[in-house]
Amino acid sequence: MTTQDLMEALNRTDERWLLEAEERLKLKTRRIPRRKLGYALLVAAALVFLLGCAAVLSHLRAEVPENGVHYTVMDAEGIHDINLPDTAMVVRVDCEAQGRLPVLRPGWLPEGLPEPGTAAGLDYSLLRLLRDGSELELYPGWRVRPFETLLAEAGLTAEEAECWYVGYHWEKPNAALLEIRAMDCCSIHERDLLLGMDGGTAELVAEGTRGSYEMLEIRVDYTDFYEASGHPRPAAESVKNYLFLFEPQEQYLLFLGGSDSDYSFETLEKIADGLEVRLTGLIFGERTGSWPYCMLDLGRG
Repeated sequence: MTTQDLMEALNRTDERWLLEAEERLKLKTRRIPRRKLGYALLVAAALVFLLGCAAVLSHLRAEVPENGVHYTVMDAEGIHDINLPDTAMVVRVDCEAQGRLPVLRPGWLPEGLPEPGTAAGLDYSLLRLLRDGSELELYPGWRVRPFETLLAEAGLTAEEAECWYVGYHWEKPNAALLEIRAMDCCSIHERDLLLGMDGGTAELVAEGTRGSYEMLEIRVDYTDFYEASGHPRPAAESVKNYLFLFEPQEQYLLFLGGSDSDYSFETLEKIADGLEVRLTGLIFGERTGSWPYCMLDLGRG
């Protein structure tokens, strides 16, 4: 049941409630029996519960823009107007402006995938992130500090930092992709997360909760885009599944994406369920001078 369906059901419930209340008010001399009073209280409690369910996805939302998205960006070179009229889906997260950097460890990966940190699985370890200053531009608002200071702020030893990751990426020879990211709230605060930025057909497959997370599942079909661009791709690369999981209490986002041919939503959910997530002591300040959007399309840069 979608949020809209739930709200319509609540509206119908409210109408029945008001009619019943009106009939009760007409019987001024009658006293509501205890049994009926208890029933009324139960109904009221159910309404409170349903209203709470309707507001579950209060931090994470997705929409298909009717006319694309448009931004005005100011940088050292001046003011720029950016028009992306073909954007298929926009995901927005209502979160704090700053927060602690999350890191993860996969507990389960599909058979045949390399372990994270290996040459084949790419090294997105926290240790590499802190040692390689060029990678820090991925985190707006970052102020470069000595490696030893960063490690101390993270609250990890070098050995521990080597076994925790900010992400995981794997690309098969046939172009089937899998990507996992742990994103701090500074990276997503007041920032549009774009899918099908240059074209595609997006579908909101599911929304709800999964454990403590708010969840969105989105499928994007890039077939028409690839054909129109004159660069058709293999079927394994044309349709992608995306899973968004936001933790509202700890303020971080998990992003999982994969080619539909190899990574169904059921597979992405199983990977997500096996993830071990830890918040480091690294705190990022409010994002400044950064782009108001982030492209999350797999295999597109």
